[in-house]
Amino acid sequence: VWVGGGGVFGHFDGSSVRVGTHRIRGSIEQILGVDQDVWLLTRSSINAEARLVRSSGEQVTEWDVDKDGVTLSGIGASHVWRSGKPAAVWDGETWKPLGFDASSVWARTVDDVYFVNRGDISRWNGKTLERAFHGLIPIVRISGSLDRGFAVGPGGLTVEFARWPTRLLGIH
Repeated sequence: VWVGGGGVFGHFDGSSVRVGTHRIRGSIEQILGVDQDVWLLTRSSINAEARLVRSSGEQVTEWDVDKDGVTLSGIGASHVWRSGKPAAVWDGETWKPLGFDASSVWARTVDDVYFVNRGDISRWNGKTLERAFHGLIPIVRISGSLDRGFAVGPGGLTVEFARWPTRLLGIH
C-alpha cells in the first residue's frame, strides 16, 4: 500500500513503511502504483497549483496540471491515463493528449477506459470516445476494479454502474 503526507510518500508492506527520498510540494491527493512506477497528484494549499509526479526508481519527474478535474488510472507502466484539459495517456515515454476534456478517469483494461465529462460517462477504446452513460444523476467521479465500476454523483451518492463476468477475462 502506498501512503503519503507531510511532503513525503512511502510504501507500507504490512509491518513497516519505507519512505521515499523525494520531497513532495503540496498535499498528496492521489497515489497510484503502476508496476515499478508511483504516480502522485499533489495540490499546493497556497495557490491551489496542481502537480503530477512520477517516481520511477531514483528518477522523479514533475508536470504542472490543471487545478481542477485531474485524476489518474493505470494498467501498466506504459498505460496510464489522466483526466484534465485535455485528457491524456502516458505511453511509457511521454503524455499524449487524447483530444477531449474529462474530470475523472478509470481504466478497466488497456482498451476499456472510462472518462467523465459534464456529468456523462464516456468509454475510450483506444481510438474513439463514445458516450456510455447519460442520466438524471450527473457523475463527478468514477473508479473501480477489473470487474466492478463505481460512479459518484452529487453529495457523494455512489452507484455501481457496471459488472463484468470475470470468466470472460480469464480471471478465476
